Amino acid sequence: MRDGKLSIEVHDRGPGIAAQHLPRLFEEFYQVRERGDKDTEGVGLGLSIVQRLATLMGLDVSLRSVENQGTTVIIDGFEMVAEPVRSLETVRAKPASLLHGLRVLLVEDDVNILMATGILLEKWGCIVQQEDALPEGKDVTCDFIITDFDLGAKTTGTDCIAYIRRANGRKIPAIVVTGHDENRVRDDVGDPQIPILSKPIRPAELRSTILALKLQTEQQPIHA
Repeated sequence: MRDGKLSIEVHDRGPGIAAQHLPRLFEEFYQVRERGDKDTEGVGLGLSIVQRLATLMGLDVSLRSVENQGTTVIIDGFEMVAEPVRSLETVRAKPASLLHGLRVLLVEDDVNILMATGILLEKWGCIVQQEDALPEGKDVTCDFIITDFDLGAKTTGTDCIAYIRRANGRKIPAIVVTGHDENRVRDDVGDPQIPILSKPIRPAELRSTILALKLQTEQQPIHA
């Protein structure tokens, strides 16, 4: 336990990793290769994916290793959860999440980010429909849209929002997520009411943005 939060540590007693490789282990496509090594499976994405998922969940991942002694991977930041009280009165008194029951359409072509973000939204009480591409021909009834900007097949988040809004017949609140320059994406979206969040998304920023748009919509209904 560190700073009141739980940590998970995984240790091995393998050959360890040379010091010069450690700063780059979380980079995409980086693989530790030594002279004379045999070809191995994989493309060097494992640790980068772990780090991105951890960031989405508000966790920290670190690694330390010593040659000929082994390697340790540490995941920090798990919240301490008290044992649930079984009293019916206590259950009834528990306040509901402000996002409970919000129907969110989540569109992201990176399956790992899609799953991690979906888990996060469900944790907040949202009902999530996950799609890895523009959901043409599907039931897209929702209260909220969260979409990546680049969806492949020459399709963007702008196209996705327009399609979903047409299908529902109303101007559904939306958020665009991107790893690109925000100004370029803003020009393409062309709607100042649509927030643009940069990857990797911080959970607190995502939640506060959803809440702000939800409250704004409830106070001033948006029509097509």
